[in-house]
Amino acid sequence: MVSWLSSKIFTVVIVLVVLWFGIRALDLGTQKAALNREVSELETKIDTFKKDNEILQKFISFTHDADFLAREARRRLNFRSADEHVAFVYPSEEKPASASSDSSGKSFLAKIKTWLYDTFRK
Repeated sequence: MVSWLSSKIFTVVIVLVVLWFGIRALDLGTQKAALNREVSELETKIDTFKKDNEILQKFISFTHDADFLAREARRRLNFRSADEHVAFVYPSEEKPASASSDSSGKSFLAKIKTWLYDTFRK
């Protein structure tokens, strides 16, 4: 019985089995690390969803307030009450003169001089 324990074939088989177990242990370690990363990513997503849920719950609780609903209707839907007056401001039809075209060649001091002259000319 002792003779087959000391044979070279048995030694090679034992070495191969030990190597196989070692490789499997390393593979399990990398799988565990990947699972831990995935778990931490999912936990951060859960925290984000919880925060979003809290914000939405607050918004839902605000919808029970009539003042909030009126404010949101004015802001989002441009509603006005019957006693309010609305003024429309349209942009000017003439094109504004560009500041860079009339003073592009002037130095900084010349621009200041022109500005002071135009300001206090009244």
